Amino acid sequence: MSAEHIVAKIDELLEDELITKNVKARLTTVKSLITEESDSVNANRALSELEEVNEDPNMPSFVREEILNVTSMLSQLQ
Repeated sequence: MSAEHIVAKIDELLEDELITKNVKARLTTVKSLITEESDSVNANRALSELEEVNEDPNMPSFVREEILNVTSMLSQLQ
């Protein structure tokens, strides 16, 4: 799994109209953390952001599943 693949998945999520603005903002933060120089600190911050996003109670279940997939991909990247 590459960082480019993860960024592409995040871009797909950002295009989804069912995702709220605050979730999109956090996904944008995660995307920037991933595209910056790759180090464990950025990866850990990105994972932390994704965990916080996933706790949003108003998020549709399919979006939650996609975010869990991104979290899994990012964990494998470390």
